[in-house]
Amino acid sequence: MKKVWISYCTEYEENWGQRPDGFMIGLGLEVMEANIKERRTGSREYFWRYDTPREVYCEMKTFKKIVEKMKEGIAHYNNNDKLDLFDKI
Repeated sequence: MKKVWISYCTEYEENWGQRPDGFMIGLGLEVMEANIKERRTGSREYFWRYDTPREVYCEMKTFKKIVEKMKEGIAHYNNNDKLDLFDKI
């Protein structure tokens, strides 16, 4: 089993509410926290926030898929990607 960090994103839009908007997976907590801080942008009407990164473990097969998608230690996924990963993490 390999350790990775995961953080879920929520999108907020004025007059519409909020919805899940994907997630990111990283190899290290420091890289995750820096990436989350960098992505705390948007306007009062439309913005998104990531939750606190959590440590999870995955199979080697899943880990290899994650690493293939990574850029600078972070892999971003949209909601459609969950079906491919979460039955294995």
